[in-house]
Amino acid sequence: MSEAPSVKRVLIVSANMGEGHNATGRALEERVHVLWPDAQVRWVDTLDAMGKAVGPAFRWTYVTNVESTPWLYEFFYDSLWHRPWFAHAAKRFVAEWAGRSLRGVLREFRPDLVLPTYPLGTAGLNWLRRRGELSAPVGAWISDFAPHPFWVYDRIDRNVVMHDVATGPARVCVPKAPVSVSRPPVTGRFVPGDRLAARKRLGLPVDGFVAVVSCGSLGFGSVAAAVHELLSADESVTVLAVCGRNDALRAKVNAVSPGDPRLIAYGWTDEVPELLAACDVLVTNAGGATSLEALACERAVLMYQPIAAHGKANARLMADAGLAILCPDRGSLTRTVRELLAEPTRLAAIERRAREHVRDHPSLDEALVDLAGSVPAPHRVRAQDSIFLYADGKNHPQQLGAVLVLHPKEDGTLPGRAEAEVLFGALPGGRNRMRRRWLRHPRLVDDRIGDSDIRLSLVDISEQVAEQGEEAALDAALGEFFSARLDPYQYAGRARLVSGLEGGRAAFLVSSHHSFADGMAVTGSLVSASRGNPWPQELAPFDEPETVTPRQLVRGLYTLARGGAVKPNSLNRAVTTRERRYRRAWLDQPGLNEIATELGVTVPDVVLGLLAEALRAEVPDTQNGARLTVPQSTRSVRTFRSAGNHTGAIRLDLPVAEMELPERIKRTAEALRDEEESGAPAAARLVVRVMGGLPAPLHRMLAANFNSGNWFNMIASILPGARGVLKVRGSLIGSVYPILPLAKGTAFAAGFMLWAKEVTVCIATDPDGAETAERLCARIEAEYAALRMRTA
Repeated sequence: MSEAPSVKRVLIVSANMGEGHNATGRALEERVHVLWPDAQVRWVDTLDAMGKAVGPAFRWTYVTNVESTPWLYEFFYDSLWHRPWFAHAAKRFVAEWAGRSLRGVLREFRPDLVLPTYPLGTAGLNWLRRRGELSAPVGAWISDFAPHPFWVYDRIDRNVVMHDVATGPARVCVPKAPVSVSRPPVTGRFVPGDRLAARKRLGLPVDGFVAVVSCGSLGFGSVAAAVHELLSADESVTVLAVCGRNDALRAKVNAVSPGDPRLIAYGWTDEVPELLAACDVLVTNAGGATSLEALACERAVLMYQPIAAHGKANARLMADAGLAILCPDRGSLTRTVRELLAEPTRLAAIERRAREHVRDHPSLDEALVDLAGSVPAPHRVRAQDSIFLYADGKNHPQQLGAVLVLHPKEDGTLPGRAEAEVLFGALPGGRNRMRRRWLRHPRLVDDRIGDSDIRLSLVDISEQVAEQGEEAALDAALGEFFSARLDPYQYAGRARLVSGLEGGRAAFLVSSHHSFADGMAVTGSLVSASRGNPWPQELAPFDEPETVTPRQLVRGLYTLARGGAVKPNSLNRAVTTRERRYRRAWLDQPGLNEIATELGVTVPDVVLGLLAEALRAEVPDTQNGARLTVPQSTRSVRTFRSAGNHTGAIRLDLPVAEMELPERIKRTAEALRDEEESGAPAAARLVVRVMGGLPAPLHRMLAANFNSGNWFNMIASILPGARGVLKVRGSLIGSVYPILPLAKGTAFAAGFMLWAKEVTVCIATDPDGAETAERLCARIEAEYAALRMRTA
């Protein structure tokens, strides 16, 4: 068996419809804890999730149909097989119902592995998978021996049946469904045992014929009749009747032959493994979990008067596999037992076939490891992510990233590939790539196997540092690396370790396409990687519900409409090349904190005020107006550690009139608060989601226009980073600079990173804007220094 992939959270989707579905779930949970001891396992009852009264109603309907109106149950079952339109309509109805009911559990728990054991739960998961809301591997264990159309689904990663003879009917149900076979899903107590030793422990006759009668926890069918036929077959027959939770059945069984020492009637008992070890045959009528337990114990099964629909189908299929003998009518059970007593080799042949089945098929461990390591099914890219895919262009690629300056370790070891691999391995979305579909929305597919030598490279610039100086050499290295276009249809990101800086330092450059991650995901993953706790690498397939009132939404839409297109200035010129230039600045965060406290604002307010002052001074036509788009995180507790984009955007009209810098900072803070409270950011996010529901060509056209310089002059993003000192494999992470993309129609983007005790600034532009970006960085540093002296 291959090494088990990492699994931290497992969701078992079952239902209290008898005990068979839960028994299968318990068997799977037992193996999960062996394979992944630290994994958290959560159960959800599908029927309870679908509504408070659903479980009781479904159970009553099921019991009534089986016991009182079997003809109606048969009609429903036959209709599923012979009327495709009916099967399709019924499955679609319950799938959406169950899917909507299970959605909340999946969003909150975020499982790495989903194991449904109840068909309606599988239907709901299949519906969610079709909608692109479930990317975790899903394996449905079909505990009935004969699958039926409600059991099998095409978007589930594994439909696991119990025998090779079941694969044919499963594929008839859904031709494209992935079907596999595993050993019976039973707990570790159900194993072949010493028959004589078990009989001695239970006080049963060592010689003679022992039959266990068990028809599930509900005690369906002709149980008393089966007991009577067995006792009538021969004086050597001992009957162990397991009546489950049906007390009335137990009394009825005891009344078959009162005081007969050959009859023992049990209620609900945990001794079933011991009973199966002691018996010669199991007599049952449905072919579900109890039959699988007997199969695992290498015991023959006698199917006596199978219950309607799936019970009869199970009996026929088990008989076809040579694992059971069908006793369809009154008297047939007596005859069969007498034949087995006269011809014991027939019983031994059935036990041998059971042993061969268990030996020749994958164990639960092997099946679970294979499932956990399976490639997740493609799902549609979320609207919040695809907007950056569609906004991507030849001269304005939508890729962002970061620059981390790494220091030598305390023993003098220089940072190298090992440190780079730790950081790069945490890149959010790193297991994904896009699949292009020209007339349909793109899909997100698994891409765990890739050429790391292409994605992660090492470059030494010590010669350039000696010739040009460190700042110029590093700026050139940044320009070369981040100017290379990143194709999201090939991979999510790439990285480079630039060594040869002064003092043995190195710079780790990482680039990710914006459709895979926002700035907070990139920086957050780097922080987490240094702590040995990397972020999930797969994009979230669902959206976090927007908490906005109708009044806020109406107000926000009005604010968006009133704002209209931006008045262009020299920041909005067209970018005609893919080449990028980056200029950097550095500010002291404790000093910014003191300024913010003095003025009664926040550090981001101070930073944006400094940017407004620099724009007014260095880009003269911004004195007539300058609008920023300022991304803001919408991450909640549930989506805090998620790949993908969880951001909104605030349109901020900077105060650029003549005024003192402290006043400009205060007015910037007021404008920022007014915009946040207007409802416009929530309205903008809603517009993005609505666009995602449009046909792909129309969505592509609108998305490209939505994220453009038509609506703003410049991008400015403020990213939170680490609050303290961080190391990666002992190498100190010094300054960290954010890398932002340019939008179509704007030539400048300013990123600010709050990291430890500093705030770093990195302005991205094209070659024509490099001088302006350098002046802006210098002005920001100068204005900060002057303000610091003024407020000190």
